[in-house]
Amino acid sequence: MDVNCRRKIHQDLVTVFAAIAAIDLLFIAVEAFRGLGIEIPFEGLQAQLSLRDEGTLATWYSSALLLAAGFVALLNARYVAPNSAKPRTQTIGWAILALVLIGLSADEICQVHEWIGGALNRQLAVSAGTAESKPLPASTAWLLALCPVIAGVAVFMLLFFWRGLGQCRASRRLAFLGLACWVAVIVAEFVEGRASSAGADRGFQPAIEEGMEIIGTTLLLIAFTRFFRAEWTKLEVAAGKTGGR
Repeated sequence: MDVNCRRKIHQDLVTVFAAIAAIDLLFIAVEAFRGLGIEIPFEGLQAQLSLRDEGTLATWYSSALLLAAGFVALLNARYVAPNSAKPRTQTIGWAILALVLIGLSADEICQVHEWIGGALNRQLAVSAGTAESKPLPASTAWLLALCPVIAGVAVFMLLFFWRGLGQCRASRRLAFLGLACWVAVIVAEFVEGRASSAGADRGFQPAIEEGMEIIGTTLLLIAFTRFFRAEWTKLEVAAGKTGGR
């Protein structure tokens, strides 16, 4: 691949990521204005641009970001990892990461975590012999049910980013920032559960929680793409040197 082609790809990627960042900010702004009680005047548009509601354009966008990040992780597993210093470990790591991201993309639409939380609430209600259908707030219920899985995935991502992205420090820093955003989302979900138990208004909480989620995913997408481009360029250079001998 010649220099001009690389430059064109770089410019296109910068444009794409700038557009994604702008869309992120749009959705976050909609939630922030909603927290202030300011509604979009066009009928139905407010609901479609709201990250807190299910089955909306905003929800699809969040799912699409996760799917894109998962796809790039698959590219790294297929084309980059086999040529790394530890090909088996890298391939398995990227593949697991891709499955996690694609699974989260599906969950964003299907709301499996909400179903799990609801099942736990129903079980707790039966065990306590109470007529209350939701002994725990929805966010607290699914966090409690999935706590081991969440902790395991977070530790895996932390270790994999440290070891797997070490040769591309810029990508590693972006990945760590993305993971930090996701951890902040979990904390915000827990705080939401406590607040809803006390009957407090959600206020800006959805803008912070949902905003950190899509920002975190965007950072991961950029990190994985940068890593793929950097490592692919190294492979091209190595192949060129081998072919020139």
